[in-house]
Amino acid sequence: MIWLVLDLQQLLTDGTVWSLPPEHCVTLLQPQSGRVVKRAVKEAALSAADTLLVYYVGHGLRAGSDDSLYLSLPEMEDSDEGLLLRGPGRQRADGR
Repeated sequence: MIWLVLDLQQLLTDGTVWSLPPEHCVTLLQPQSGRVVKRAVKEAALSAADTLLVYYVGHGLRAGSDDSLYLSLPEMEDSDEGLLLRGPGRQRADGR
């Protein structure tokens, strides 16, 4: 799936589809830990002026009484290691 991420990065920054400055497009390929992902998302969120687009290709875990979705890496077994998705912009494919 690396090619998919790189293609999206190219589309967002090449000026023909969306002219996002390359320094505002953070791409993580095969991150080594959940901390790396959490740090990158947090830094991007803090520096975003109005919109934050996060495109994630990978694994997810469902946990908790509300069946929350956590982004995770292959070696993660505990939802505490993942990145919890919440907020008005998140909606499950089944509408819930």
